[in-house]
Formats: sequence, C-alpha cells, structure tokens
Amino acid sequence: MNEFEQLKTQARVLPSIFLIAAAFLTNTIVARLISTERREISLLKAFGYSDIRIIAQYAFLAGAIAVLGTVAGALVGSGLGRYMTELFSDQYRLPFLFYRPNGGEFLLAGAISLFVTTIGAVWAVRRVVTMPPAESMRPPTPQNFRDANLIATGAEYLDSATRIILRQISRTPIRSGSTIIGTAMALAVMMLSLQWPPAIDRLALAHFSDTQHQHLTIGFADTLPARGRYDLARLPGVLSVQTVRLVSAEIRSGVQSHRGSVTGLTQDASLETIYDTRGFVLPVPSSGVVLGTELATKLSVEVGDHIQIEFLEGSRPVLDVPVVELTETYLGMPVFMDFNALNRAMGDPPVFNQAHLLIDEYAATDLYATLKDTPAVSAIAVKDAAEQKFRETVGETILIFVGFFVLFAGALAVGVIYNAIRIALSERERELATLRVLGFTRREISYVLLGEAALLTFLSLPVGYLAGIGLIRVMNESFRTELFRVPEVLSISIYGEAILIVLAVGAICALLVRQRLRALDLIAVLKTRE
Repeated sequence: MNEFEQLKTQARVLPSIFLIAAAFLTNTIVARLISTERREISLLKAFGYSDIRIIAQYAFLAGAIAVLGTVAGALVGSGLGRYMTELFSDQYRLPFLFYRPNGGEFLLAGAISLFVTTIGAVWAVRRVVTMPPAESMRPPTPQNFRDANLIATGAEYLDSATRIILRQISRTPIRSGSTIIGTAMALAVMMLSLQWPPAIDRLALAHFSDTQHQHLTIGFADTLPARGRYDLARLPGVLSVQTVRLVSAEIRSGVQSHRGSVTGLTQDASLETIYDTRGFVLPVPSSGVVLGTELATKLSVEVGDHIQIEFLEGSRPVLDVPVVELTETYLGMPVFMDFNALNRAMGDPPVFNQAHLLIDEYAATDLYATLKDTPAVSAIAVKDAAEQKFRETVGETILIFVGFFVLFAGALAVGVIYNAIRIALSERERELATLRVLGFTRREISYVLLGEAALLTFLSLPVGYLAGIGLIRVMNESFRTELFRVPEVLSISIYGEAILIVLAVGAICALLVRQRLRALDLIAVLKTRE
C-alpha cells in the first residue's frame, strides 16, 4: 500500500513539474517568435486579414506543437507504462498483472498541453494585432537609453562588445529574466535527478551498515527460552549472538493508531542497535519505549507523552508506557523497548523469536546446512543478500526516473538556451550585420550574441541552486511514507555535476548557432525590406 501511495505521489508531483516547465518554455518561445514576425502580421492586417484570423493562425501553430508532443508522449508513455508494470510484477512476484491504459490519461495530458500552449500564443499575439498596421510595420521604437548603475560603474574599463551585451540585458529585463528562470528550472530538475542515487546509497548505508552489524538474522516458528542463545553460539562458525523478540501490536495515542510491531532489545545489544540517522546510537531504555520520529508524528506524541500498546499475541495484554526518546530512521516505523520489559509485559519468561548472528564466512556453508536441518528455524535473512536485493529493486526503479529526469532537464536546457540564442539572432541580424560592416570581426559579433547567453546562463546558476534545493525538499517531503523516507542529499558534487551538464548543453547550443552566424549574408540582411 505504501508503494501505491508513492506511485500516486509521483503521478501528482512529477507531471506537475514537467508541465510547468514545458508551459513556461513553450510560451516563452512562442512569444519571442511572434515578436520577430510583427512586420508580417501587420502586412496581413493591411491586406484585410482580421485579428481573429491572425490569432487563430498562431493558436493553430501552438496547437500543432501540443498535438505532436501529445502523440509522441503517448507513444513513449505507453511503452514506459508497460515497462513499469512488468517491473512491479517481477518485483512483487505477482501471478498476473494487466497493463490496460484507458486513454483518459492521454486525453487529459493532451488537453492540458493544448490549453497551455494556445493561451500562451494568444496572449503573445494579442499585443501585436491590436496595433495599427502602419505602426506595427515600423521597427519597434528604441527604448530610452539610460546607463544602468552596473554599466555606468567602470564602463570606461569595458570594451565596446561587453557594453553592448550589458546594455541589451538591461534594456530587456523581462526577456532576460525569462531566460534566467528557464535555465534555472533546467538546473533545478537536473539537481533533483542527480541527488537520487546518493540518497539511496545513504539510506542503504544507514539501514544495513550503521543499524545492523550481523551477517544473518534467523526467525523462529515459536518463541525459544533465553538459554537457547548458547545453543546458537555453538553452531559452526558463529562468533556472536544477539537475541531479539518481536511482537505485533496496535500502538495508540488518543484517536490515532498504528498497527506494527514492538522490538525488544537486550541492554548489551551490539548487532542490531537503535541507530539515529543523525549519526549516533541511542541506549536501550530500561523502561518506556523509543519511537521512530515518523511514528511519533503519526501518533502526535513527543518525548514524555504516554502511548498505549495493545499486543496482538498471547493473552493480548495492554500496556501504557512513556515515550523516553525519539529516533530518526529512513525505513519503517519502529518501536523499541527493553527485552526483559517486553517479556514481562507479555507475561512470559525471557524468550526470543529472532536472533542475529555474526559468523565466520568461511564456515557459512556448514552453518547453512545445520540451520536447514533445524525444525525450529522458519526463516533466514542474509544481510548482504537483503541489501543487494534492496539496491536492485529500488535502484532499478530509481534509475528509470533519474534517466528520465536527466533527459528532460537536458531537453529543457536545450530548449531554453538554444531558442534564446536562435531567436536573438533572428531579432538582431541587422544589428550584427551592421557591426560587421563597421569593422567588428566575426569573433567580436559572436561574442556580442553568445556572450549575452553565457552571462544569462551564469546568472541562472545561483537561482537554479536555490530552486533545486526547494524542489528536492518538496519532492522528498512528498515521498515520505510509512515504508521509507528519502534522505536529503545536498552535496557540492551534485550541484557541480548539474552545472557542468547545463554548461555543456549551453556550449553545444552556442556552437550550433555560431555556425549560422558565420554564414550570415551581410548584403541580404542589410537590404531595405521596404
């Protein structure tokens, strides 16, 4: 059920992130595209085309983008859906699992995409079609020139090309801001995807290495007397034994309740400890219980509060105990108490139904053979095998989403950076050609065009870092379930890798546009269009 809850969370959160980013990118590109075609729009109006017809034309363009994207997304999504269905079927050993997409999801995604892109196009073209044709056929009125403080300060130390870049950014703050935000969103999504592998590693390390130090865990069909630990210690290759008692129980506090189990640990417990993921081991309490923080939140209790435990085994006694400490965990919702105190509460002598063994791995074969012939043993869990299975199961699922996130973030970065540079080239072809005629070299006009994109990309890095932190925290919080919690990993290496990927994408986009700039036909560009 927790797995299904996480799938529901993914279905709500991930598409929302994708749709917001895609909507922003599409609307930004369409708006800039329309601004470069204001002359053509005015000509259509002068020839008698109505405002409604022109708006419909661009709405159709945006709609075609949405439809094509929906069709491509439906094909890829159906394939990913089948793959994920088969993956869950294999993981949970389900005898059958049918993949039957009903089409409603595709229609909903298509409708949302169509609505977002169409509204963006209509909003962008509205300002142009409301202008008189004679006015819109002229180039945009130059903005009043005022040196920004950033430019005025030390401007005499800057070369002409650099001053052009800074003035262009200062004159178009909305356009520059949209480019910064778009690139920052790509960086944030990239950080979100790259933090998952180290987060899963930290989760596995905390549970399988810091909390558990045994090699084997043996489960018994029934409780055994405490002296049975000495029999276990005499088995081949056994170096150390820790006995544990687990009792299923209903834990209540007021109207809140949780069905789980209570773990009884001995005072000298060393193979399984009460490890807090903040980096320390808590002592086993002589009285009262230690609760996982997630369970304490569910029951709305704090240290010093009392909870009621109704055991679901034996005579089903009910125990009222204080909460003496809370421990932060990544897996499950544990309840720990003293081994002897648990047995007294159950009305039993010292007994156990689980044992952790530290063994000599060279004698493992003989030990397994002996345990296999022991009727009291009902289950054997090998810690290394359990960790490997955990990494395979969780890792395979996570890597799918990581790969998808990286591809999406890369596509978003390409869309923002490439289209920003490409449309800027379309808007400033005449200006750049004029600079070329006035004596600027190809390298200098490339610097004017690409330097602006580079500066905006660098300005987006701190914004993307803050957005990435927020996105990671929102995602981790939404993934908190009773099954497991994803630790927050915000290392410099993750941020550095995300920056390198975004900068590499930006460099590739710049090289592609630079090829078009090198082939710029000065005569054709400088011809008077009238």
